[in-house]
Amino acid sequence: MDLYGNLTELSEFDGNRQIRLISYLDPGSAVGVTGQQQYVTICDVADDDVDRTMWLAAGGVAGLTLQSVLSPGGFLDVSPPSGGGEGVDTPPLSLRYPGNTIDPDNAGYIPLTYSVTFVDGCWFTLTYLVIDGAGADGAGDVLDCSESDTTPGNPILFWPPNGGDNQKWRAATLGPGFPNRAP
Repeated sequence: MDLYGNLTELSEFDGNRQIRLISYLDPGSAVGVTGQQQYVTICDVADDDVDRTMWLAAGGVAGLTLQSVLSPGGFLDVSPPSGGGEGVDTPPLSLRYPGNTIDPDNAGYIPLTYSVTFVDGCWFTLTYLVIDGAGADGAGDVLDCSESDTTPGNPILFWPPNGGDNQKWRAATLGPGFPNRAP
């Protein structure tokens, strides 16, 4: 971890550490959860609802998972929730809940796993991994700020890596800008 509370090694993403994924394009923008549909979009870090942009990172042998602090049990996922319907424009990332017996689409769901590749100091790309054949369609894609637009509400998606600044993030831990709370 650097002096500013940014994670600088993969091992630091373990243990349900509370982090905020900050955009390289705009330090005032972070990956967050928006609306009742729980879409994953760009959010303003100055927003009064701090939990909206906070994630619990948990590492493992195969990679790490990202769980929303705002919606406990909801994990960052590449699939939009069901029920969007024809003609509804939905962002490609949303939260999913493992073991949700109410929604048969989520029964037996295992949270998706990600890998971090540091590209410049604390800046990294977040890559979507395939574990046991789950989600093979998007394997190797990285977290991407759509169209490099950091306006709140802009979709976050997974896109083939291109080295663009819209695919670089840093993980800020508790510290300046976060309320006093235990990690």
